Amino acid sequence: MQADLEAYIRRAARQRGLRLTEVARRAGLSRQALYDAWRPGRYPSINTIISLAGALELHPLSLLQRLFTDTPQPSVYRIDASGQTDRGTFCDDGHCPDGRQVPTGAHFRKAWILQNTGEQPWRGRHLICQDGHLRLCTADGRLLGLNPTLTPEADAVAIPTTRPGEAATVEMDFTAPALPATVLSYWKMAYTDGTLCFPESRGVWAKVTAVEPRRTRQDPPEPP
Repeated sequence: MQADLEAYIRRAARQRGLRLTEVARRAGLSRQALYDAWRPGRYPSINTIISLAGALELHPLSLLQRLFTDTPQPSVYRIDASGQTDRGTFCDDGHCPDGRQVPTGAHFRKAWILQNTGEQPWRGRHLICQDGHLRLCTADGRLLGLNPTLTPEADAVAIPTTRPGEAATVEMDFTAPALPATVLSYWKMAYTDGTLCFPESRGVWAKVTAVEPRRTRQDPPEPP
């Protein structure tokens, strides 16, 4: 509800060393409009949510999830032979949130915080990179090749054993492309044998914008 949205925005601002007045300025909002976003009984517009997410370098869905915490959200899950559900929810970015700028060719670490919202413990599971499954087709159905632009250190990363109700932080190191670009890498949860746990889910992703490093000004060499 609104209290969850307020707490989340305040925490995200503190983590980035921003005052709420600066968050409002970056979002193009007045301070009163920012406070109205979480006022009880009122709901911010989608444009306001998108602006606030941009100011805090967050995905807009992370704000919407806090706004509608009491509203059932569609989710992908499985039910095993015993009738227990198997379900997971993306909670937040541990670090390097979506849209972060990184220097071209730089190495950086991405973290995802996942919560076990089902009834089965997660054991021996991994996040597996799905970038190799991405395809682009022309209008007549011909496949176009895609050059990898965001390179992970490995194609899979282990998820710690996570009991129902617990959250797990999963980290992966990436290398940004050598040329400026906005790039993504998609990942999905899989069992030990590589079978996807939730094939229909959107999974999680890393999204960054690679930019040319700023060059420091150097004084000309002194004449001999």
